[in-house]
Amino acid sequence: DEKNGCLRVIPSSHKSGILAQNEIDLISKTEKPFSCAVNAGDALIMRPHLLHSSSKSVIPNHRRVVHIEFSSYQLPCNLSWA
Repeated sequence: DEKNGCLRVIPSSHKSGILAQNEIDLISKTEKPFSCAVNAGDALIMRPHLLHSSSKSVIPNHRRVVHIEFSSYQLPCNLSWA
């Protein structure tokens, strides 16, 4: 939950595509974030371009995150996905 630094998102912000820093700053100041509180063992799926953040936990509980990205994007310069 919010005390443990849960993920916060700006709903529908991914629909604007890739944003410049000044656009991110403006949206972050004018739009209200939504807190994505989940229970232990839950999964949260989101689009990578969704504006998101989390803050430090203010309680002494553990917080674990497994971050997995799926993409069909071809990487340049002979790079490959792990």
